Amino acid sequence: MKITITTEDNIFHIQLAGDLETKTFSVLKSTLLQAIIARKAQKEVWLDCSLLKSITTEAIEFLILYQHILKEHNINFLLIQLNQQIQYLFNTTQLDATLPVIPTKELAYYMYRSNHMLAQAPGLNS
Repeated sequence: MKITITTEDNIFHIQLAGDLETKTFSVLKSTLLQAIIARKAQKEVWLDCSLLKSITTEAIEFLILYQHILKEHNINFLLIQLNQQIQYLFNTTQLDATLPVIPTKELAYYMYRSNHMLAQAPGLNS
């Protein structure tokens, strides 16, 4: 599996390419730990799965665990751009109700900007 990391604004982008399985957890785990360490600057972790070919049950359990760990550090976690096969798996097992899945990067940006604007609006944080 190949991992590409980019940052933009408060977003830590992680793009996965290949297969997410037990053997590749350590690489993804260290990447997610980087996001936690950089949490003062990064408030969002987006896992771009557009190039992800497959995911094992163990990998899904790992993502659920790390979603909770990130949440404890006040970092939002999103899975974006799942391929059709993985999206079907998430839908049929109702994992899309457990892990936040956004179908496109454009929609994720729209939601991020909308939430960011609401948070900065006067009188709404009182």
